[in-house]
Amino acid sequence: MANILGLAWARYSQQLSKKPLPTKAVTAGCLSGASDILAQTLTSKGPINWRRTLAIAAFGFVWAGPSAHYWQAWLQKTFPKKDDKTLIKKVAVDQLTYGPICNLALMCYLALIVDGRSFDFTKQRLKNDFW
Repeated sequence: MANILGLAWARYSQQLSKKPLPTKAVTAGCLSGASDILAQTLTSKGPINWRRTLAIAAFGFVWAGPSAHYWQAWLQKTFPKKDDKTLIKKVAVDQLTYGPICNLALMCYLALIVDGRSFDFTKQRLKNDFW
């Protein structure tokens, strides 16, 4: 079993080095879909809503993985040092800019695409929940 996991990790790492953007997109899509299945399993007594799971996985594949790839590359280029002070700066910039943008994008996507709500409903929900 350990050999299989080690081989899988080695192949994943190889793909991450050779093709970082598609690998991160697929990883984010899979993790997003898996987390939605887990969330539905823990919170719902009904069957899995596969349309919702696919929509959440698509968000991970199209937005979360690629945007995080470019964002992290920008952070590394902007803050190249590897000391504690630089780490604090990177975390602060990340949490004060990219974090809220991702939350806003996800909330809009969930309301408009996944739940099929109107733009006015989404705008009001953001006003109530985000601000």
